Amino acid sequence: MYKCGLNAESQKPITVYYKNEIVGEFIVNIIVNDMIILELKFEKVCKTNY
Repeated sequence: MYKCGLNAESQKPITVYYKNEIVGEFIVNIIVNDMIILELKFEKVCKTNY
């Protein structure tokens, strides 16, 4: 992302607002240019061959 001129930060805490009221804190996986939040998920799937 840096090569494309984007600023990316990982594990950044942010304040969450609802109707201009603070409702909590959240730690985002990746935030890009302080505007786009990326949440990455991973699920391990095991297949057994009989």
